[in-house]
Amino acid sequence: MNKLILVFLLINVSALAEESYRYPADLSEEEHMVMMRSSEKYDQCLKKESDDLIDKYADVRQVADVAMENCTETLSEIDKELASMKLDPDFRHFFIRKTSQKSARNLLPQLMMMKAK
Repeated sequence: MNKLILVFLLINVSALAEESYRYPADLSEEEHMVMMRSSEKYDQCLKKESDDLIDKYADVRQVADVAMENCTETLSEIDKELASMKLDPDFRHFFIRKTSQKSARNLLPQLMMMKAK
């Protein structure tokens, strides 16, 4: 009976060890740069989409909405990249949400300037 319990505990401990996640403090400088470049990729996607859409909509908020919708695949790619680095899922979701919100806040003033020209 004790051997059975020991085997069961070892299996559970090894399963937990496989699911150990990393946090930003655990990343190398290069991995931090990968994260920053992924944010830039999302910004570039929004810029490209917005440039293509700016003349199709009267309201810049619509342009931003459609551009963000068209760039959701980029956010999925960022999530996959972060998952491959074994980052904690909660941190990944936080990072993606922060990236998306920051980019949206920066996009609207740019669109208003483009529309004013």
